[in-house]
Amino acid sequence: MRHRGNMLVLTLVVCGLLALLLSIGVEILGIQTAVQKNRLAVLQMEQLHRTAVQKSLDVLNAGEAAEDIAPTGNLVYADEPLPGQRREVTSEGRPGRLLTLQIVSRLDNGARTHHIQCLILEDAARLAPADESWAVFYGGTREVTSRWLAQHAGDNALVVSRNTSVKIGSSAAPTAAPKSLYVTAQYYEPVQTILQTDLDLSGDAIFCGDLSLRGNLSCKTAWIDGTLTLSEDAELHADAVYLGEDVGAETLAKIDATIYMPHPPEGEEYEDIHPLPERERADGERFFLLQQLD
Repeated sequence: MRHRGNMLVLTLVVCGLLALLLSIGVEILGIQTAVQKNRLAVLQMEQLHRTAVQKSLDVLNAGEAAEDIAPTGNLVYADEPLPGQRREVTSEGRPGRLLTLQIVSRLDNGARTHHIQCLILEDAARLAPADESWAVFYGGTREVTSRWLAQHAGDNALVVSRNTSVKIGSSAAPTAAPKSLYVTAQYYEPVQTILQTDLDLSGDAIFCGDLSLRGNLSCKTAWIDGTLTLSEDAELHADAVYLGEDVGAETLAKIDATIYMPHPPEGEEYEDIHPLPERERADGERFFLLQQLD
C-alpha cells in the first residue's frame, strides 16, 4: 500500500511539473509573440517614416506645396496608406535655404514624431533632373574621400559644406566617379573647392565659389562661380566652361572647352572664348534631405 501511495504522489508531482512547464511554455510563447509583434510594429513605423520623407520631398520638388510653406504649421503632405496607418508632414520653419519638417507617423494607437532638415537650392536650372538619383554629402569633415565618390558612381553628387573650404578626393583617383558634382555651402556664402584627384564626370560640374584643380577634371559643362586656378599638371576638359572671374593666359591654355568669362581676351587665338552671358533668373527650387534632427 505504501508503494502504491508513493507512486501516486510521484505521479501527482510529475503532473504538476508538466503543468508548470506547459504554463511556462505558453508564457514564453506569448512573450515571443509580443516581441515579434513589437518588432513588426517598429519596422512598420520606420517604413512609414522613410516613405513620409520621400513623399514629402516628391511633393516639394513637384512644386505642389513649395510656394505655400509658411514659417510654421503648414501641411506639406498627409495620407493613410493602409487602415490604421497615417503619415503627416508639416513645416516647422524655413530660415534661409534650410527647411525643417516635422514628420508624424501613426500606427494603430501609437505615434512617432521626427524632425528632418532639408536644403533648398534655388538655381535648379543647372541641376540634373529631379527624377535622377542624388547622393548628398553633409558633415563636419572638410574632405570628401575618393571612396565616397566611388561608392556613389552613377549618382549625382551634392556636396554641402559647413566650412569655407572643402577638399574633393585624395591623391589616388577614384575607381569610379559620380555622374555630376555640385558643391555648395550650407548657407549662401561661397565655398573654396580643392579637387585633389582626377575626376571624369559624364555630367556637369558646378562649384559655388573658387575652384583649385590639382588633378584633371573632365565633364560636360563646368560652372565655376568664383576664381579658377590650376596646378602645373592639371587640365580642364569640357564642352563648355562658365567662369565667374577672369583668368590669365596660362590658365586658359589648360582649358579644352568653349569658354565664357566676364572679359574675354582679344585675338584669333581666343576665338573660342566669349563674354559671360547674363545669369538667368533662378528656375524654381530643389529640395534635398540634409539630415535627421531627432
